[in-house]
Amino acid sequence: IDPSGLSRLYRHALALIVPSVGPETFGIIIIESFRQGTPVIARRHGPFPEILERCGGGDLFGTPEELVAAMQRIQQDPAKRGELAQAARKGFVDHWSEAAIIPRYLDVIRRAADRTGRTEIVEALT
Repeated sequence: IDPSGLSRLYRHALALIVPSVGPETFGIIIIESFRQGTPVIARRHGPFPEILERCGGGDLFGTPEELVAAMQRIQQDPAKRGELAQAARKGFVDHWSEAAIIPRYLDVIRRAADRTGRTEIVEALT
């Protein structure tokens, strides 16, 4: 699926379900979903709890019963779904958008250059 098609799918979904059982280092699909304002229902596993707790843009599950309950809440409560969607989008903007990430990334480079005496890099980034 091309990126615009993927974005359209996220925008029209009630939620993204992330049932991963294996190890994951980050979960970029959650951030892609948040970018479109789509809530996430993710397994309470790996990095997912930290990501969802950071912005409140979804729900976690550990058992099949919890998954069904979370899906029903999203489906049956449009107001709650709207709140989660707003939190997802705000979380993306505040934590994972280019506008949020690039200044932090450049700060890491600036500090590393400063520590190693690379003043030309520090000056170029200032």
